[in-house]
Amino acid sequence: MGNGELRYWSVCSNRSFAYPRVNDCASDEEAPVDEQGYFTIIISKSKDRPRNARPECGMQWLPVAKDGDGVFDKDVAVLQIRHMLAKPDFKQAIQFIPTDDKNAEVMGEDAPKMRYATPNAVEGLFPCPLDQ
Repeated sequence: MGNGELRYWSVCSNRSFAYPRVNDCASDEEAPVDEQGYFTIIISKSKDRPRNARPECGMQWLPVAKDGDGVFDKDVAVLQIRHMLAKPDFKQAIQFIPTDDKNAEVMGEDAPKMRYATPNAVEGLFPCPLDQ
């Protein structure tokens, strides 16, 4: 493992808890990371995918299933974040979060920051030549 704090991490778009099919995942080796070590993952239906949601623009895209959660909501996916084989002294690992309201407290700067945005907003916030 070298000097790393985790052996592996991934972010997955899953169908639902009732139908736990994985739509797709981005792992630590796949997600494009910027100069500060941050990464951006866009999760949407294919038809709503921003044109710049691709690795060469610094983003990883994950799909929402066409039928959403497969139960009640056609626009829903379950986001799953996995940390595998954390070093014992890496206390920011996701498995140390006791309840949802403690994410930022436990993970500190490593806590995910999420927001909803339209495709046009993503394209405006993360400019990238769209003709690549």
